[in-house]
Amino acid sequence: MKKIFFILSALILTNCAPPTTNVTKYKSLPSTPDSQKVFIYSPSKKPEQKYVVIGTASFNIDKQTYICEYSDMTNGFAKACRIIGGDAVMITEMQEPDFTSCYRGSANIIKFVTDESYAKISRNIIKKYPPIPDSQAVKTYSKSEKPNREFQVIGSIEFDDTGKTFICDSTDMMETFTKECRKIGGDAIQIKNIKKPNNYSTCYRGSADILKFIEKKTVSTVSESQEKTEIKKAPAAENQNKKATPSHTIYVAVLETVSHSVIKQNENLYLTDVLREVARRVLPTKANYLIMTRENILAMLPPDKSIEECEGGCIVETGRNISADYVAQARINTYGSKITIGVELYHTATGNLISSFNAKSDDLDNLEKEIREKAPDMFSEIKVLEATEK
Repeated sequence: MKKIFFILSALILTNCAPPTTNVTKYKSLPSTPDSQKVFIYSPSKKPEQKYVVIGTASFNIDKQTYICEYSDMTNGFAKACRIIGGDAVMITEMQEPDFTSCYRGSANIIKFVTDESYAKISRNIIKKYPPIPDSQAVKTYSKSEKPNREFQVIGSIEFDDTGKTFICDSTDMMETFTKECRKIGGDAIQIKNIKKPNNYSTCYRGSADILKFIEKKTVSTVSESQEKTEIKKAPAAENQNKKATPSHTIYVAVLETVSHSVIKQNENLYLTDVLREVARRVLPTKANYLIMTRENILAMLPPDKSIEECEGGCIVETGRNISADYVAQARINTYGSKITIGVELYHTATGNLISSFNAKSDDLDNLEKEIREKAPDMFSEIKVLEATEK
């Protein structure tokens, strides 16, 4: 309010009854120095640089107004711009002199966006999970709240001022926390610290932990006699299915097929999708299995690694990098005039090869049939291993 009053007072005292300038701002920014040029954009011209609107100004007249040339209007806009820390003025509406001798108009006051405009983000990632979709809510706990579910901390994040930051209000900070949580597959954020704007910074600053909820195993409370009765009544097949269903989500990754140009890239992708389709059928979501998509895998790979680069001994390492419990990959080659395929499935925790199959065919159509016939048995070994480990 003090800055708005200053603008009005300064303009009223300049010569005689000058136009009124009103400013509405939503960011608290340091004033722009007089030595810095304020750019003026006409209604037909837009800045090429990215910007945000931080305020508005209007240039009106009354019966006593006479200092109202075009330059008076733009100077008034520039002065308002400097006071609230803007870089430029975009004139949104302008009326040239008609029944009066004055220019009139309104303008947006803008601030150019650079890398320094955004908050400084510091991340400490302990463990990554597949990213969660935007449609899935991320719960936020205040510093004093405690989650009512068992969880693990999989990372932390800090939101800080660069010294030139202005995209840093409380909404910006919370959106950043939520976005980073989703990236590494978290379920919630726990606020650790929040600092409101003060004399040293116009930004909100803070830190938070990223939480992943842990699914508890169901503990049976039936008596020994009841348990024996239930076992007698339950069909054997039903007991086997229950035993084979993990108590927590098991992540399975099928890496891109490697062929070294034996077949085309689009054919590589198709055969990989066939393997994922078989895996999804054998290991359904309702049984606590999740087959990672191509997008999941790409999002979780280290920045310096391409999904096409991984083969051989790198398969298990890549599986661990993307937090997969099991990882599979196919390799295409030739044997005489035939096309061959070899598929391997690894348990990432131990690095053990738990299953594989090989096939050869005269063409890709028949090779696909071989995959659909043999892959189910390979992926079924995951169920066997999970049941054994229970």
